[in-house]
Amino acid sequence: MKYTCDCVNSLFFDFNCVQCGCSNSGGIKYISPFDGSNFDLEKINKIKQEIYTGFENGYACETCKNCYMLHEVEGETKPFSKTLDRIYLSHWYHCNCGCLYCANQPVTHLKITPRSKKSDFYNNINFL
Repeated sequence: MKYTCDCVNSLFFDFNCVQCGCSNSGGIKYISPFDGSNFDLEKINKIKQEIYTGFENGYACETCKNCYMLHEVEGETKPFSKTLDRIYLSHWYHCNCGCLYCANQPVTHLKITPRSKKSDFYNNINFL
């Protein structure tokens, strides 16, 4: 059985890192420290290729197998592509909601702001 996952062709920008691979179930991923400066896209593409090849060969770790983003594939799969399907930006931690279940509480320390503001960590507009 072969697999595919929606995370393989995505990049996730967090407040202190950029990652490719899983951001959902804690499965296979690559994380690189990031502060807004350039990063090694070729290294990220190499890791994405390794994840993709593992799925092609029928390997999916146990946490991946329980994830709704992983899909079983029968027959041929699309060839590996370096293009990105999605870019997720989550580099700020100022919010005006204060939800008790917020996953960002360890980082935000419940910083509630009346309106959105620029990130304390880096300017993603310049980088993008």
